[in-house]
Amino acid sequence: MLLVGAGLAGIVAHGFWLFAAVVLAVVATSSPRTLAAWGLMVYLGVAALTLPHDGWTWRFALLLLGLHVLHVVAAFSLALPSGGQVAVRVLAAPVRRLVAIQVPAQALAAVVLLTLAPGGEAPHLRPVAVVAGAALLVGVVLLVWRWRAPR
Repeated sequence: MLLVGAGLAGIVAHGFWLFAAVVLAVVATSSPRTLAAWGLMVYLGVAALTLPHDGWTWRFALLLLGLHVLHVVAAFSLALPSGGQVAVRVLAAPVRRLVAIQVPAQALAAVVLLTLAPGGEAPHLRPVAVVAGAALLVGVVLLVWRWRAPR
């Protein structure tokens, strides 16, 4: 969690604000029960608003992915006892869910930012946005449906 949080902080924050984000990442890692990870996620999202808005950028793509990864890792850290270990096999299902959500989310975000952001020069991609949005919606519905289904 520390690596993901500090890495994302390095992407969107500078100076004192970078230091504050790294401190939040350290607190979130050392004491997951404080829920500092979710505070860090909000902090990073707000910090991203201070970045120049030039449509789709690698920073935005990494932030979108990184916040999702940070959320998943933080949730796992709440479930693990202090000093506990995770078997690598256990991570297969969460990684599949992460990919199932991130692929259409990244595509939707890219197309929306390329077509609707100031200076967006790709209006011909709007149908792709509709398809990516529909895929994201279907993916979320299927994941929720499967999660709620009795086992």
